Amino acid sequence: MRNLNIKLTDLWFPLFEAVINSFQSIQERDKSNSGNITIKITRKNSTLPDDIGEIDTIEILDDGIGFNDKNFDAFRTSDTDNKIVIGGKGVGRLTWAKVFGSAVIDSNYYDDEKIKRRHFIFSENGFEDYQENILADQKAISGTHVKLRNMNSQYSANSAIELKEIATELMKHISVYLMNNEKIKVDLIELKTNEIINLNYTFFTEYIKKQEVKEIYIDDHRFFIRHVFSINKLAKGTNIAFFCAQNRVVNSVELDKYIELPETYLIDDKELYYSCYITSKYLDEDVSSERLAFNNFIYEKKEKSGMTGLNGFERINESVSYYLESYIKKIYEQKEDIIKEYISKEQPHFNYFYHHKSMREKLRSIPYRDVTDNNKLYEELRKIDSGFYIDTRKKVEQDEVTQEQIKEIVNAIDDTSKSSLAEYIVRRKLLIELLESKLGKTNEKYERESIMHNILFPMKESLDTIDYESHNLWLIDERLSFSYSGFSDIPLRKIMKTKEDTRPDLVFINSFTNSENKDKTTIDSMTIVEIKKPGRKNYSDGGPDNQLIKYIRTIKAAGEIYDYNERVYSLANNIAFTCYIIGDLTREMKEMLEDAKFTTADNGEKYTSYNPNNNAYFEFISFSKLVKDAKLRNKIFTKKINLVE
Repeated sequence: MRNLNIKLTDLWFPLFEAVINSFQSIQERDKSNSGNITIKITRKNSTLPDDIGEIDTIEILDDGIGFNDKNFDAFRTSDTDNKIVIGGKGVGRLTWAKVFGSAVIDSNYYDDEKIKRRHFIFSENGFEDYQENILADQKAISGTHVKLRNMNSQYSANSAIELKEIATELMKHISVYLMNNEKIKVDLIELKTNEIINLNYTFFTEYIKKQEVKEIYIDDHRFFIRHVFSINKLAKGTNIAFFCAQNRVVNSVELDKYIELPETYLIDDKELYYSCYITSKYLDEDVSSERLAFNNFIYEKKEKSGMTGLNGFERINESVSYYLESYIKKIYEQKEDIIKEYISKEQPHFNYFYHHKSMREKLRSIPYRDVTDNNKLYEELRKIDSGFYIDTRKKVEQDEVTQEQIKEIVNAIDDTSKSSLAEYIVRRKLLIELLESKLGKTNEKYERESIMHNILFPMKESLDTIDYESHNLWLIDERLSFSYSGFSDIPLRKIMKTKEDTRPDLVFINSFTNSENKDKTTIDSMTIVEIKKPGRKNYSDGGPDNQLIKYIRTIKAAGEIYDYNERVYSLANNIAFTCYIIGDLTREMKEMLEDAKFTTADNGEKYTSYNPNNNAYFEFISFSKLVKDAKLRNKIFTKKINLVE
């Protein structure tokens, strides 16, 4: 009992165990599998008139074989294997004493052609009030009455639910028994209101929405497949095939491991779960004495060497596939549509898959469950892409190839190149959309300057600490992506000899030429980028180029600049500076640009200026123009490789 872990939410386990015991007891008594199980619910008294009430007692009555000596000895033995032949674990009755104060058992059974009665009370303390006698009324029938009484308060706190909800919980757990034992009547009764729910009727009218029996032959043996659609799963999974013998489930398999099936099926505008039950006179006769396996019947994908017996794998799968053909066809169509849409809109660099028959077949082989998850679908597409690349590499490395194979290889290389380019272009497209989404106001506020800065280039980083794909300098100028060195939001005193603590947003060393001094390198070109907060109207730092001119003077006064490895580079006397100012072209900004003698270009969307004293070219680019130009450049690429924009 101490080792038995029953969660507070598992309070119905004792009921499940008792009802299953009743099914098994009736099966053991009568091969015709006919009988009655009655479940009675008694609730604790409540002072509230509308209170449903917590469970106090549950009674389970059946007309099964009863507690004969064999069953009683098994009941008294911890971890018995008496019911292992029908899947029992031998600890079910321990849940009775765990959740309830005690269980009172009254049972009639036949012994030496006499009907006997056995009575006892079972609790965590053991057995009490044991009685055994021969009944005076020898016309009495066998059966058992289990009374689970005084539900422990920690469990009963979760038990105040309506009888219909209890019925639903019970049907979920015993669905296989209800399906295979239609002659065993199960009634659930609320004693307080005398409400009665017949689980058989409820199960087959409300729980099971559609069922149909089909006949098939496997090597001249007749089998029946009952196809069932239910509103809830009849087992832990869906698409389960239950192999039955003598009205019991002997084995089960997950069909969707072998047949591509949807998780649910849309029937009459309701999502239902599928399962099937395979029965046959052959299976009834072939089941082992323990009823845990079949002696000759097998369900194997491939016959093993030396394997003999009746293999139902291909015939059963064929029959299920034929029955579910319309649903499977829908799944393939849905899957194809989902993949096409995902590739077209999200990953167009995989478009080349459709140019190759082998690739199209691999797309069809992706499981439906992975197609509906974008992350899993992407991984599957990457696997196909990687496999194609590896195959192409192998062909390239072959010493001798035919002209036809050379043509194949060239086409394959062209496709993978387009794939990589397309992926890059899509990444750019998403980045442009991100930048565009940050323009304008959100909740009456503009984005911070740092947000825009980090989109273009991560703050506090330099070109040696991040890779090419971690920055987006191409939005400003494609050439900046190939700068020799670059620093983002780093104080000037850290990259040159100066006491200035000012921090340009972005500083780049564009190129350098070797001087006669081998220990130094002369830098002849630099780029500085200044990013303004979107929507900014108030500028206290003077003209738009004032701050940039201060940076230029500091750099020229230092005469040298440090590299990442603290190597020192000198500045050419005529070093050229290209300076970008990026911000919103507000009315205030226009006035400042005009006052600073900037000239307009591109229909007033761009302003430029040249400062001959510092050999510095200045260009103001609005965020909207930055986005517009980036879109135009990307659009040309998308058209060239036939991507969907």
